[in-house]
Amino acid sequence: MPEDVSLVSFDDAELLDANNGGAQLVSAIHPKYQLGRITAKNLLRMMEDEKWQEKNYSYRFPVKIKEGNSIQKIGR
Repeated sequence: MPEDVSLVSFDDAELLDANNGGAQLVSAIHPKYQLGRITAKNLLRMMEDEKWQEKNYSYRFPVKIKEGNSIQKIGR
């Protein structure tokens, strides 16, 4: 990797690391603690709200990328 295959993960999965041939995955990261906190808060609000289906309880976190060496750079 990445000569034959480029690999990207999400959730900062640690399938490969420096102990497995030196590959470090490029990964999209989300803040797990904040995600759980906001989800629990919204669930409690929804349980109290009879019209919860009419409202938008979604939340979008900014994308963060963990650099690695698991993808091949494509250049001209």
